[in-house]
Amino acid sequence: MAAAAAAAPTLAVVLCAAAAFFATAHARTADGDLIAKTCANATSHRRSYWPFEKFCNSRLRMDKRSAAAKHPRDLALIAMDLTQRAVADADAKVGGLLRSGAGHHDDCTVRALRHCRLDYAAVASSIPVCRAMAEDYEKPGAANKLAPSDYFECSRRLWRDTGKCLVRIVGDGEVWEPLSREVGEARLRTDLVEAMLEEMLGVVNRPSTVINSNASYESYISL
Repeated sequence: MAAAAAAAPTLAVVLCAAAAFFATAHARTADGDLIAKTCANATSHRRSYWPFEKFCNSRLRMDKRSAAAKHPRDLALIAMDLTQRAVADADAKVGGLLRSGAGHHDDCTVRALRHCRLDYAAVASSIPVCRAMAEDYEKPGAANKLAPSDYFECSRRLWRDTGKCLVRIVGDGEVWEPLSREVGEARLRTDLVEAMLEEMLGVVNRPSTVINSNASYESYISL
């Protein structure tokens, strides 16, 4: 009992310190650039192994709504919309390659491309659910209060399903070159979703899978 009583204040101190850390990162949005600050903060949370900060800034600024963002939640919603668009682009490219290569691709390639389309269909159906959860975050009168793990389960699904297609085509020289840009972009934007959810929640999720250190970031997608 005494140990439990002693642990409670300690836990409270840790949680307060974590909240203060994230609050400080976003407290000066009135006199600064929310996108730049949020991307820099997200990069400091174990994303320094690739140029995430540059990617984060460039992609969020693609959406004009980001200029009016007032909270990381707004950026999380934008990141999800950007991911939805990238997935649609990748799916269209895969579908086009299937049609143009009909009768020319071997069975393994055709199977991989068809499974990619299933992967992207799964992502397309998951994003609206993730988006609705983020929209309700800290909304006054919200019926359900979700745990951070619920939000991260969403980003994990997006990461997993976009990653499946990437893995399917990486070793296939026949389709890697025409598809790598769109497929890589879709996968990387799910990292952006996870990062913005972390900033929204003030909680750092488990470390993401590190991009192959033997290949430059630019070999996956140009900035």
